[in-house]
Amino acid sequence: YHILVTKRRVTMAISICWILALIIGFTPVMGWNGLDTSVDAPTPNVSLVAERTLPGERVSLLGFFPRPFQVARIANLSRAAACSFRSVISLNYLVYFIFFCWTLLPLSTMLAVYAHSFHLVRRYVSNQRFRSAKRCDVHTARTLFLMMGLFCLCWLPLNLVNCLAFFCPSCCPSPWLVNLMVALTHLNSLLNPMVYALRKKDFGTALKAVVVQLLPGASKYKSCLARSKVSPVFHVTRP
Repeated sequence: YHILVTKRRVTMAISICWILALIIGFTPVMGWNGLDTSVDAPTPNVSLVAERTLPGERVSLLGFFPRPFQVARIANLSRAAACSFRSVISLNYLVYFIFFCWTLLPLSTMLAVYAHSFHLVRRYVSNQRFRSAKRCDVHTARTLFLMMGLFCLCWLPLNLVNCLAFFCPSCCPSPWLVNLMVALTHLNSLLNPMVYALRKKDFGTALKAVVVQLLPGASKYKSCLARSKVSPVFHVTRP
């Protein structure tokens, strides 16, 4: 692990992830959006290709993007269409690009890799020579599977509902159900640090240190965490 996972490789991997996230996130801004359908209703003064029309001025957007913006005049924006996620982001973008391309494909790959890793770990720890490493390796493998399971549980329902709404427009679920699934996707961001805190002692100790710093009388808790691997430094002390 220490040979393969170097600082340079980790930096490159994180940079690639951020670049991909920016490309995926800005794709609707570059033209793949639902503004074509949201402004089909008879509304006045809607600007067109590769520019945004403002009252009294015209702002160019470099001219080489296919259709970065198609927005109504600011003066008439409230009459153009209801401002909502569904009216701006198109379902074909959510289904084909987000779900099929950037969710199902990476998820299937990760599940296959983790399943193979778990199989290798079980075969590795069955050797008597490495009996002492058994508990730690199995614990780490189970944590990975738990994280993947929570990700699937939180994100797949909303993506499946998007597929249902796209391929069967007459089968749209209730708005409260969609809102519940959206809240479930946000809940995944809360569950990740909780899982790490419960499964990883070092991470849990560091998280406790951050929380304890915000509590009144933080200095009283310093001795409780001083003997841990992650020894917090308390900069805030209160009487």
